[in-house]
Amino acid sequence: MRDPLGVIVYSSGLAPATGVAYSAQASCPPCLTGTMDSVNNITTSSAELFFTTNLGTLVNFEYGQAGFALGSGLTVNNVPDTVGSYNFTGLYGGFDYHFYMQDSCVGSGSGSWVGPFVVSIPISASSAVASGTFTAGDIASDYNTGPVVGSSFANCVDTLSITIPVGNVVTSVDISYDMTAGSGAYMSEQRTLVFEANSSNSESQFFSGVGFGGTYSYNRTGVNAFNGLSTTGQLDFVMNAFRTWGGSGCNPAYNKVDNNSWTIAVSHSPAPSCFSPDNVSISNTTTSADVTISDTTNTGASYRIQYGVTGFALGTGATMVVSGPGTYALSNILADENYTVYVQTICSSTDSSTYFGPYSFNTLLGVNCGQADVISSLPYNKDSLTTAGKGDIYSSADACNSSYMNGDDYVFVYNAATTNFAEVVLTNTGTYVGVFVTD
Repeated sequence: MRDPLGVIVYSSGLAPATGVAYSAQASCPPCLTGTMDSVNNITTSSAELFFTTNLGTLVNFEYGQAGFALGSGLTVNNVPDTVGSYNFTGLYGGFDYHFYMQDSCVGSGSGSWVGPFVVSIPISASSAVASGTFTAGDIASDYNTGPVVGSSFANCVDTLSITIPVGNVVTSVDISYDMTAGSGAYMSEQRTLVFEANSSNSESQFFSGVGFGGTYSYNRTGVNAFNGLSTTGQLDFVMNAFRTWGGSGCNPAYNKVDNNSWTIAVSHSPAPSCFSPDNVSISNTTTSADVTISDTTNTGASYRIQYGVTGFALGTGATMVVSGPGTYALSNILADENYTVYVQTICSSTDSSTYFGPYSFNTLLGVNCGQADVISSLPYNKDSLTTAGKGDIYSSADACNSSYMNGDDYVFVYNAATTNFAEVVLTNTGTYVGVFVTD
């Protein structure tokens, strides 16, 4: 094999008797992207990310709150590969951030994006973590074919106590444990949740494993069900473990939480002096939205509202500062979009809360009467319509018991200026599609 200059770059086996066996032009590999290796020097508003390049001479980054859409985040471009790290500032405490990296090879394009690399930004500079592991033996599961959150409590619960400084509050909790299914039981029959005994704060659902016999590992990070809990020093977390098959009552033979596997890590910090508002609610149409802030906790506070199309990175959204509780209109709201809103309390020029949220709303056409697709004049034609995800606004009781009115609806509104005749024609419809006219 020869390169375009005729230099032999590879040879193997016997030379052909005559002629050229194969001819092609080889090219150098494209620009590749290196790795994000570690993070250090984390504060309440910054983090230093260390990286290794591959073929690049410059590095690009894009980042935002966990789950942001790549392409809509904050960017840092052309970081020299020789520095090996970059300190990101302007981050918001209390959020997990996702970082993506791309090598930029001068003269030969850019590599693909790699990530996300996850970094948690603490709310308080003195945030700390207290953790513990349950070591008193296996925890048996109780038999229950359908445990219900808030009303089903196993007869064989065990408690894992975590001590944090008096006066501190919980900012997040990480929960991990293993459960083993035996004696013909399945991992898919496991049902567990954790609650805190002193406050009754609880995870919002029971979690189940997947598969047949064996050991299933659970790992839930950033659990916020216990956030804001203040304490006199001790938090008592209770493992509420059930199984839906096998015997009766408490029995570790079928499903159990394995000894030395249940670990809880509590992130905590001193109680803030500037709190979230009591309530944030949003009312909207297809082209407007009002945010209502209620607050009896923070006296004399103002609020910073940041919003944008769902997936935006906090720091890139539209921002407005308002004085005191009340109802405030958001500007430049577009139809047929999903929006996310965050609110930050400003107690003084030197004391602000973290951002709270996300609060969500949509301006999707046809989801209800307030967001109906308006027919302004006739004739009218529209294609690519679907009722999927629009919500079940009407039922058969609204249409002479017709089953066609059950299920999701797409709502139109037409206000006739005079009495006239209107013909409705549907084409390319699926099964069980009907049209109903109401006043």
